[in-house]
Amino acid sequence: MQKVIVAFGNPKVGARVQEVLESSGVAACVVCHSAAQVRRVVNQQGLHVVVCGFRFPDASGEELFWDLPETCKMLMIASWHQLEFCQTEGIVHLPSSVGRGDLLAAVWMLLQLSRRQRLGETVPIHRSETQEQLVEQAGLLLQARHGMSEKQAEQFFQNECEASGAGLAEIAGIVLGSC
Repeated sequence: MQKVIVAFGNPKVGARVQEVLESSGVAACVVCHSAAQVRRVVNQQGLHVVVCGFRFPDASGEELFWDLPETCKMLMIASWHQLEFCQTEGIVHLPSSVGRGDLLAAVWMLLQLSRRQRLGETVPIHRSETQEQLVEQAGLLLQARHGMSEKQAEQFFQNECEASGAGLAEIAGIVLGSC
């Protein structure tokens, strides 16, 4: 089972997220309560996916994101009001009212993207009409399920393609397959 870092300033929230991820078999969790702890775990254990809240006692989630290696993927779970303040491209957002299925899908997607990026997997450059439809469906899903605007969804695809070396259709397939 792959490992993720679950990092929330509030231990109760972190424990709930950990329980969902581990009981479903999606990921084993290393729990942290500060940005400094997350940095240490990333450096010591080489983990590449962080599920976190908006704020820690020692930093914001955005500040932590900029301190992590480019290979790290981040899922931020916070209130809609807080998420409006997070403008950093590359951070996936979910509202704190997120359902179990959406949380599992988002973490699974980030684990797959991270794994493919580390393996250096790529896909063909040319896309068929079917692949174009796949990309369009995945973009609509990101908008509907994760509250992204069309521009944010496009930016998400662009960032993931650049970071992982994967093609747009492959990223779209991962997004759709994670639901």
